[in-house]
Amino acid sequence: FVPSGFTPNGDDLNDTFHVYGKHIEFFTMDIYDRWGTLIYTLSTKDFDGLEPSIWWDGMINGNLAADGVYNWTIQYGNTFNETLQQTQLSGRIAIIR
Repeated sequence: FVPSGFTPNGDDLNDTFHVYGKHIEFFTMDIYDRWGTLIYTLSTKDFDGLEPSIWWDGMINGNLAADGVYNWTIQYGNTFNETLQQTQLSGRIAIIR
């Protein structure tokens, strides 16, 4: 599951862009601003072991990102697929305060 928005306002409710799934390996997520500049990358072999603090918190170079829509891409392998074929997804996430 990939949410369509989050609210990084420090209230401990929906403060990070957090993706949910099971049986995922070799997970990579990239987030881009509206001009296509890469602003965040998360890459891991152990998706289930990710700490909540590792997900994007709405910060860009130490500053809060502006409200608006950001593009993302996700690549991952599913452990139920014998060949561990990579799946690629893309979409948008809205920051709402």
